[in-house]
Amino acid sequence: MKNEIQSAGYAAFVGVLAVVVIAIIAAVWLTFSYFSAETRGKVGMENHVASGTYQEYSYNHFFDACSAIQGYEASIAAQHKALTTADDSDKSRINTIIASVEAERGRAIAQYNVDANKMKTVARFKADGLPYHLDATAETTSCVN
Repeated sequence: MKNEIQSAGYAAFVGVLAVVVIAIIAAVWLTFSYFSAETRGKVGMENHVASGTYQEYSYNHFFDACSAIQGYEASIAAQHKALTTADDSDKSRINTIIASVEAERGRAIAQYNVDANKMKTVARFKADGLPYHLDATAETTSCVN
C-alpha cells in the first residue's frame, strides 16, 4: 500500500512538473512573439512589397489611374460639346453630368497624388515616365513627363 501511495505521489509530481514545463515554454514563446512582432511585421511587409505580383500591380496601378483620369476628361469634353447643341430641357441634365464627372476626376487625381506619395510601398514602382503629381486645376492630364 505504501508503494501505491508513493507511485501516486510520484505520478502527481511528474504531472505537475509537466504542466509547469509547458507553462514556462508557452511563456517564453509568447514573450518572444511579443517582442519580435514589430520586426516580423516589417520584414513581412517588405517581403510583400518586394514580391513580383505587388510590383506589377503597383506599376500598372499608376498607368490605369492616369488613363482613367484622361477618360474622365474625354467625357467632360464630349458633354461640353453636347451642351452646345442641346435644347433647354437637356442643358440641366448635361450640366449635372459634367459636374459629376468633374468631381470624379478630382477624386481620381487626389487618389493618384496620395498613392504617388507612398514612397515605402506603391510609389516605389511607379514608372519614371509618369508624372509625380497631377494638377487638379489643369484642364487636361498628360500621362508622360
